[in-house]
Amino acid sequence: MDRLSDKALLAVCCFAALVFFSSAATIVVGFLFAVIVAAIGELRGLPRWLQHGCVLLYLCGALFVPAFAFFIPLVIYDLVCSESWILRLVWIPLGVLACRALDLPEVAILCLICVISNLLARRTLRLNISETLRNARRDELQGLALSLEKKNRALKEKQDYEVQVATLGERARIAREIHDNVGHLLTRSALQIEALRVGVKETALDGGLQNIGATINEALDSVRESVHGLHDESFDLCLRLRALAEEEHHFTVALDYRIESVPAKVGYSLVAIAAEALTNAERHSDATRVEIAALEYPAFYQLTVTDNGTRDPFKGDSGSGGIGLKTMEERVHALGGVFKIDYARGVRVFTTIPKDRTETGVTDE
Repeated sequence: MDRLSDKALLAVCCFAALVFFSSAATIVVGFLFAVIVAAIGELRGLPRWLQHGCVLLYLCGALFVPAFAFFIPLVIYDLVCSESWILRLVWIPLGVLACRALDLPEVAILCLICVISNLLARRTLRLNISETLRNARRDELQGLALSLEKKNRALKEKQDYEVQVATLGERARIAREIHDNVGHLLTRSALQIEALRVGVKETALDGGLQNIGATINEALDSVRESVHGLHDESFDLCLRLRALAEEEHHFTVALDYRIESVPAKVGYSLVAIAAEALTNAERHSDATRVEIAALEYPAFYQLTVTDNGTRDPFKGDSGSGGIGLKTMEERVHALGGVFKIDYARGVRVFTTIPKDRTETGVTDE
C-alpha cells in the first residue's frame, strides 16, 4: 500500500511539472508507458529481471522521446528499491542523457522530483527490511513458544507418569507390608487358637475359642482379599509396556496401546511375552525398529510384537526357538489363548487371550 501511495504522489508531481513546462502530444504516450512500467513493478508473480528490464527499456526510450523524461521519477522508483546498488545507480547516466533536450528549469524540477522518488523508495526499502526482520522475529518467537509448550506438555506427562508409578509402587508396598506383617500375625494367632482348643476340648472354653478362631480366620480372609486387590490395582499394563519400550536397545521401540482394562493375570502374561520378544529381537535380530501393539477387542485381548529385521531366525540350523518361546506359549495356553510366531519381512509374535465370560457379559443362563 505504501508503494502505491508513493507512486501516485510521484505521478502527481510529474503532472504538476508538465503544467508549467510542456504541452507536447507525446506526453500522453509517455504517461501511459510510465503507468504500465509502474504497474508491472507491482506484479509479484513476475521475475525481478523482467520488471527492472521494463524500467531500463523506458529509460532508453526517453533518450529518443524527450517527453518520456518527465516521468523518469515515477519509473525509477522500482530501481531505487532494488537490493542491488548497480541498479540503484544505473538510471542516473540514462536520465542525464534523456534530459539533454530539456531546458534548465525543467531539468531542475525533474531533479527535485527524482530526489523525492529516491527518498520515498529508500523509506519503503527500510520499511520492508524492518517488516522482514519483524516477521522473522515473530516466527522465531512463535517457534520458541511452540517448543516451550511442547516441553511443558512433555514435562507434565512425565510428571503424571512418575506420580502414577509412585502411586502404584506405594500400593504394592502396602500390600506387601500387610501380607508380611498382619497376615502372618493373623495366621499365627489362628494356629495358636487351634492349639489351645486341643487342650480345652469339650470344655466351656472350647466354644469361645472356636468363635475367636472363626473371627480370626474371617479377618485373615479379608486381609488376603484386600492384599490381592491392592496387588492387582498396583499393576498397570500400559506402564509396564511403556517401561519395556523405554529400555535401552539397539533398535527403537514404538508402542500402540489401546486397552481400557485388563485382569492382572492376563497383564502379567502379556508383559512377560513382550519382554521375551524384545529380548529375542535384541539377541537374534538385526532389526532397527520394533512395534508393540496391545489391543482390546470385545471378546479377547491381542498383543503383537513385530520387528523389521532381515534375518530369519527360523531358517537353517540357527533357529532361535528355545525355552523362552516354550514358556511364552505355555503362558498363553494356560489362559486359553493362541500364540504364534513367524517371519515375514521381520519376526512377528502374535498373541490372543480370550476374555472371561463375566468380562464379555456372557452368562450360562
